Amino acid sequence: MKPTPWRGIPAVEKVLQALGEVDLPRAVVVRHVRSALAAFRGQETIPSHPQIVGQLRASLARLRHSRLQPVINATGVLIHTNLGRAPLAASAVSALTAAAGYCNLEMDLATGERGPRGVYLEQSLALLCGAESATVVNNCAAALILILRCFARPPRDEVLTRLEEMGISDPDKIYQTDDLAPGKKIIFAATGVTDGALLKGVRLFGAGKRTHSLVMTTEARHIRFIDTVHVEGGPDTVIRF
Repeated sequence: MKPTPWRGIPAVEKVLQALGEVDLPRAVVVRHVRSALAAFRGQETIPSHPQIVGQLRASLARLRHSRLQPVINATGVLIHTNLGRAPLAASAVSALTAAAGYCNLEMDLATGERGPRGVYLEQSLALLCGAESATVVNNCAAALILILRCFARPPRDEVLTRLEEMGISDPDKIYQTDDLAPGKKIIFAATGVTDGALLKGVRLFGAGKRTHSLVMTTEARHIRFIDTVHVEGGPDTVIRF
């Protein structure tokens, strides 16, 4: 009987002992080891025990480094999505600490009854902005919708007239992709602001900036990635990347 290569896969406990202390919860390490050993069952050749332990040390190190931890932002982008956006001020950290436990979120301490949320915050925000009133939301998308509904919403008659001029007869219709971008000559273009899976973010250097863009055309069926250097200095400017 031909021996199966699976016999070369070490036991989970044996691998755990060889790994020793790992700066991760034991349950996480055990699950990671079991998953890695199970993946070897689909291979024709099994690495040696030291090789398996070495691979697991490297993958556990990557997993450990993926935990949230302080970094230095040297990208030149102050509000960097990949780096947690803008850092919190000391006063904001203090406020978060105070709100981490029980607090009077919706409690009127004068009456002991349920009260409105964020009264002091909204009044202070309105005073700071010189506005009649203010409201607070927890993300930029919600804030944008509220701003647009308040300041950028013209009267309905004007909206209907504008829609008719654009050839839209049904204002309640839900438009699909083919409705919004009909035809065969469609161009899509985008430029990265911060690093993402598709595009790199803006790189700043002493004489300007470097951008990474994407252009797609449906007619030619081309997808182009454009790496552009924008020089802001004079003709004698020295460019260093």
